Amino acid sequence: MVTHHSDSSAQLIGVYAADGGIKGELSYVWGKLRHTRSCALCDITHGLNPLGKKEWKTACATLPVPFSAVHLNERDDLLKKIIPDTQAPAIAYIQDGTGFILINAEELEQCHKSAEALVSLISQKLMNIERQS
Repeated sequence: MVTHHSDSSAQLIGVYAADGGIKGELSYVWGKLRHTRSCALCDITHGLNPLGKKEWKTACATLPVPFSAVHLNERDDLLKKIIPDTQAPAIAYIQDGTGFILINAEELEQCHKSAEALVSLISQKLMNIERQS
């Protein structure tokens, strides 16, 4: 776990395996089209639609913990420690200044681009956290 000063409310932060901005997005799309780049979190949340998938927005709204996502070049120091470049994409759980990887890249792949499958996995893992506390 990595500790950082922040408020006490829990949050989920997804980290895409791509840089943000025009250059980063175009580089990712070019690699995706050539089958040299992939990001399971991107596939679930928005695919090639920059506005996001309706299925994801609907499913994400049911999560009991707020979810947001950032690109590699948008991470703060805490996220860089929790999810280094080599471990993205992934989803971090952060609460009371402490964070860890909740969902790793392999687990994201196992969701097979399904928003419903990811939300189910997140919910299951959040229940496990509740049981442990």
